[in-house]
Amino acid sequence: MNTFFCADACRQANEDIIGSGTNYSVYVLIECPYPWEYNASESRYLPENLEILMREVSKSKLSVRFLLITQNQNQRQNNRKILIYEKEQSSFINGYKNMNLM
Repeated sequence: MNTFFCADACRQANEDIIGSGTNYSVYVLIECPYPWEYNASESRYLPENLEILMREVSKSKLSVRFLLITQNQNQRQNNRKILIYEKEQSSFINGYKNMNLM
């Protein structure tokens, strides 16, 4: 079995990975074609309703992180995937569960 770990790739590139991870209760991954702006909510192809939602959630200080994803396609599409993961804690393991209803 061939495994790949991001931490190993960072070490090979001599990058300092300490403190680079984030910890949120909910992650929302939004499919959006390139180019992306540094502030994801300002990206050109992000629908206005999602941009507004991202700003409102940010103002509310909820533990929600929005991330842009792509399928390596630069064309604009009318439909997009939105994946939602919520932190799941049990006495055995901690992780995230997929909250998508579709």
